[in-house]
Amino acid sequence: MQAVGESDEHRQELQEAFQKAIRSLEIGRYGLGFARDFNKKPLDELMNMLKHASSERQFLMYEALRKGADVEELYKKTHIKTWFISQMKELVEEEERILAYKGKMPPDDILIQAKKDGFADRYLSKILGISEKEIRAKRISLGITEGWEPVPVSGVRMQHTTFPHIMHPIR
Repeated sequence: MQAVGESDEHRQELQEAFQKAIRSLEIGRYGLGFARDFNKKPLDELMNMLKHASSERQFLMYEALRKGADVEELYKKTHIKTWFISQMKELVEEEERILAYKGKMPPDDILIQAKKDGFADRYLSKILGISEKEIRAKRISLGITEGWEPVPVSGVRMQHTTFPHIMHPIR
C-alpha cells in the first residue's frame, strides 16, 4: 500500500508544481486554461498547432484535452510522456468540476482539492467569476494557508500550502 500512497503523493506534487511553475513564468497567467484564445479554437486546429514545439504548447495541450484529445494522440504529436499528459488531463477534469460552480463558491472539498493541486486563488477567481478576496477568505477559514520553509542546500525559502489535517513531513 505504501507504493500506492507514494504514487498518489507524487501525482499531487507534480500537479501542484506544474501550476506553480506556470505562475512563476511571470507572463500574467495564473493557470493553464483559457490562455489567449485557445479555448475558442476547435480540437483539430489545436492539434495542428501542436505540430511544432513552442512556449505555448502546454496551454494548447490543456485546451486540446478539455476538448477531448486522446492522451496517446497527444503523445504521438508531442513526444511528451503519457504519464505527464495524464496528469495534465486530471487537472483539466478537476477544472471542469470547479467550473460547474461558476458564479459561486465551490463546496469545501472541491476547494481543498483545488488548492492541494496548486490552483491559485487568482485563477480560481477568474474562472469562477467571484472575487479573489472571497476565495482567499474561504481558503483561510478552511485552514489552508501559505507557508515558507527554508531549503538548507541553497538557502532559498520555498513556498508551500499547508493543510493542517493532512500534513506530510517535509523531505
